[in-house]
Amino acid sequence: MFVTTAHNFYALRFMLGLAEAGFFPGMILYLRNWFPASARARTVALFMTAAPLSGVVGGPISARC
Repeated sequence: MFVTTAHNFYALRFMLGLAEAGFFPGMILYLRNWFPASARARTVALFMTAAPLSGVVGGPISARC
């Protein structure tokens, strides 16, 4: 909606990347603090599984529309 040129696209995409840059390390920090060491590997593995799972679920949904 705010993009009218390629330069605007690159600038907004860069700012989105800056905003998202702290999400993954922050989530790993929270998982480290919330879960004991015995359950931490399983919890991080479940968190890391969310990215490929979103492609598996989202791909057919987006192709259907």
